[in-house]
This record gives sequence, C-alpha cells and structure tokens, in this order.
Amino acid sequence: MSRMQHALARVHRRKFKEIHGKLFDTWDKYEDDKITTTQLLRQCSNIAGHGPDSTHDPIHNEDV
Repeated sequence: MSRMQHALARVHRRKFKEIHGKLFDTWDKYEDDKITTTQLLRQCSNIAGHGPDSTHDPIHNEDV
C-alpha cells in the first residue's frame, strides 16, 4: 500500500468512526425517549449526508 493509499485509508477510518459514533448517540437518545421516531430518522439521514439542509418541514414541525 502506498503512502497516499495509507493516508486515505486513515481518513476513511476516522470519518467512519465519527459517523458511527453520531449514529449511536442518536440511537441512544431515541431509546431514552429524548427524541421521536421522526427525529431519529431525520437525524440519521442528516448524519449520513442524505437529509435536507433544514430539520423543519410543514408536516412534522411538532416533532422538532
């Protein structure tokens, strides 16, 4: 493995650990009834990079 490949692998591992940690923290909040199912799904979507820029929408404003 070249130095560049090794450096990229380190970056990917670090990013994966960061995302994994955020997902577990979000799940813990859900299990502790601190967030709703809608909030869980929204936050997971945002963490994964697939969510909207805003966590507010006219349909689920009461969940935020």
